[in-house]
Parts: sequence; C-alpha cells; structure tokens
Amino acid sequence: MTTNPAPSLETRFEQLLELVQAQQSRMETQQTHIEAQQSRITELEAKLASSPLPTQKQTAVALSPAHQGRRRFLQKVAGLALVSGVGATVALARPTTAEAKLSVHPTGQGMTGRVGALLQVSGAAAPTGTLPNTTKIGLIVTSDSTLDLSTLAPIYDMGVFGISSGGYGLYGSSTSNHGVAGTSTNYHGVYGTSASTNCAGVLGSNISGTGVWGYSGNYYGVYGYSGTSYGVVGNSNSNNGVYGISINSNGVYGTSTNGHGVGGDSTSGYGVVGSSTTGTGVYGSSNTYIGVVGVSTNSYGVYGTSTNSYAGWFQGNVNITGSITKSSGTFKIDHPLDPAHKYLSHSFVESPDMLNIYNGNVILDANGEALIELPTWFEALNRDFRYQLTAIGQASPDLFISEEIANNRFKIAGGKADQRVSWQVTGIRQDAWANANRVQVEEDKTEAEQGKYLHPEAFGLPREGNSIAEHHIPDVPAPPPPAPPPDKGVVEK
Repeated sequence: MTTNPAPSLETRFEQLLELVQAQQSRMETQQTHIEAQQSRITELEAKLASSPLPTQKQTAVALSPAHQGRRRFLQKVAGLALVSGVGATVALARPTTAEAKLSVHPTGQGMTGRVGALLQVSGAAAPTGTLPNTTKIGLIVTSDSTLDLSTLAPIYDMGVFGISSGGYGLYGSSTSNHGVAGTSTNYHGVYGTSASTNCAGVLGSNISGTGVWGYSGNYYGVYGYSGTSYGVVGNSNSNNGVYGISINSNGVYGTSTNGHGVGGDSTSGYGVVGSSTTGTGVYGSSNTYIGVVGVSTNSYGVYGTSTNSYAGWFQGNVNITGSITKSSGTFKIDHPLDPAHKYLSHSFVESPDMLNIYNGNVILDANGEALIELPTWFEALNRDFRYQLTAIGQASPDLFISEEIANNRFKIAGGKADQRVSWQVTGIRQDAWANANRVQVEEDKTEAEQGKYLHPEAFGLPREGNSIAEHHIPDVPAPPPPAPPPDKGVVEK
C-alpha cells in the first residue's frame, strides 16, 4: 500500500491563503448586496412617506392575490414581517432580524388612533383580543411570545407600554443620567402597578445612594396611597428610609384608609426623618385617631429639643400613664386682673414623698366637736396621715384630733360651740403603681453623666460641653442637600 506524502508547509499555507481570499471575496459581494438593499429601503421609505393614505378600495386591491407577491417582496426587502389578525384597529409590526431598520407609521385604516405600533420578538404568535375602545397607546413592546390584548386593560393613555411576564416590562440604564425618566404636564410622570402582595409597583434601589428620590416645585415630592396597608414604606440599613423635598408643599405625604399613611423602618438609623428650615419638620394629623405615634423598646419614643423655644408644645389635654421627671413645674394662665396683657404663674408644691393633700372648713357642734367624713377610697390610697387644725375667729388652745382616721373618718374636739375650724390632712400614696415606683430622692449620676449638669448655666458654666442633654440627644443625621431639578433629558413643566 502506497502512502501519499503529507503536503509541505508551503503547500498548506498556499491552500489556506486561497481559502481566506475566497471568503473575503464573498464578504465583499455580500456587503455590496447589503448596500444596494439599504439604498432600496431608503427609496421605498421615501415613497411610502409621500404617498396618500389608501382608500378602502385601494386597501382591498392591495390585499388581493395579485398583489401578494409584491407585498411579500416589500416585507423581505424592508426586513419586517407585518402581522395581522387583531382587526383593522391596530397597525402591527415586528422586526425579523437584528439588523432590520424599523420605521412604522400608523396608517389610519379603520383605526380610531388607539395603537400606533406593536413590537414583538421574532417568531412570536400574532396577538389576540382587542384593547378597550377608549385606550390610546403610541407603542406596545413585549418580550412574550404570545399576547392577549384584552388582558392588558390599561386604564390610561400612554406613549409606550412595555409588557413582560417574566422580566422587566420596561428597563432603562444610564451611566451618567436618568435610567428611566418620565414627565407629564397633567398626570403621573412615572406610574407603576403590581398585583403581587410582595412586589412593588415601582421599585427604586441604590447600593450607596438614594433608592427613590422625590422632588416637586409646587406639589408632592412623593405621594403614597393605600386602601388597607402602608401608603409609603421606607427601609434603610444605614441611612434615611424615605427622604422627600418640596419647595412649596409636602416633601413626603401619605394617606391611608385603614393602615399607616407613612411608615418608616430602619435597622440602625431613622425610619422617618423630617427637617424644615422655616416650617414643620414632621406634621401628623388625624380626624379620629393618632396624628403622630412614637414607639421605642430601649430608647425614646418621641424626642424633642429646641435651643431657643419649646421642645414640645401641646395645645389641649395631655395624658401620661408613667412618671414625669422635671426641673420645675408651674401653671401659667391669663392673669385674672389683666387677661389681655399679662400671665399669672404658680409653682407646684413639691415633696420627697408621693404626698396627697386634703383640706376643708367645718363648724363645731354645741360640744365643740366635729366628725369629718372622707371619701370611701381614702384609706385604700393613703397611709402615714398627718393633721393640721387652725381655729378661725377666736383662739382655741384646746383644739385637737380626738379620733384619728379610721373607716375613712376622723374627729375634731376641744373647741368652742359653733366655732369655725380649718383642717388639713396629708397622706402618702400606697396604691399599686406608687408602691412599685417610689421616688428615689438621691441617686448618683451615670458614668456618662459624671461632671455634667442639667443646667450648667445656673452654676456659671457654658452649656456646650457641660450639659447632660448633649449625652441624650440622638445623633440625627443632617438631611442631604436638595438635588437640583432634573435638567438633562427631562424638562419640568
């Protein structure tokens, strides 16, 4: 058996060179064909753009068998596959190749201006169903291989409607500007809806910046509404859950029928932060329930501080179920003698005990005695009674307590007939809450409070660096400066 010798290296190189040259020649031929085809497409587009809209008769002729060959040719040349089957109410088209140049114009044939064009993936089935008669959409884009138009049921007219059953209906990305920007003169700039109970209609996410930012020149920066749950929820692991800015209205406004109008949650920061230069930082209002709720497990439910004004102002009654720690207490009223121009203030009566005071006046009987009846709950509430008696009108050196409190009564004796006597009784509270929460009269300051003062100014010291309040003030982060209104790609109306 004779074995053919292997071709030499030079022979193999020459063969390879011939193959490369042949491939290059074929590519040049294809390029020439593509350029000619592109020129033809441009020519056809110009003719189509200048042609008048076809009449019903022309439409019937164009769809006759005699014209089907021409139509298929135009479809092939233009790189488009016209889709029919939705009725004469929608003009539909989808590209057949990635290189196809798409230029679709509404024909107006039997249309009421509802849909300009429909784009589908290559090989997708013709859509079924029809849209509501009142809906108008400029462009419908879908990545699904099937589409039932009757299931869309959009409630608003829109320029672009993106549909996907498994991915993004519409996705935008930008390295230097808005990924998705929406603007509207009279309605929503961006609108999102979701039927899922654990997905968002609109979701904003950012690793190190703002997830969702709302800005408004004259109205709501962010508006949230819910029928049964949270209108707006903000969640952050290290910064603001929700941050909104508005020049002339609410930075963030939320309303809810049965749940929270605005709910904020944060792992290590503040669920909701409100800041204002000249107005209200946080404002809560309710007709039948709580305007603002503050809750904390290990810290302050609500914290208020002010350098030159009131840390808190309550216009109305205040109910406190715990204890109050204060430096002083007063009542302040309009002065009885000059209510229009002056105030009148009195200080509270203080004691180291939880002391209750009871007093009254009585007229002694013919024996110079009187039995004082006290409320039925008196002994249940008080213990360690103390008495004061004062004779009125004349001296009564023998006046005394003949019977101490028992069965919620005590007796005065030693006076003169028909003499007026003023009496006072005090008792220390012994109810369950008082017994469990006795006032600690003296206590050491905590380690962090050592060397600090509640009122350093009273001791001739500057407040800064010497105030205990500085230790208790939450480290509220300063809100970021307001970003300017969008000015690239989006113009505010």
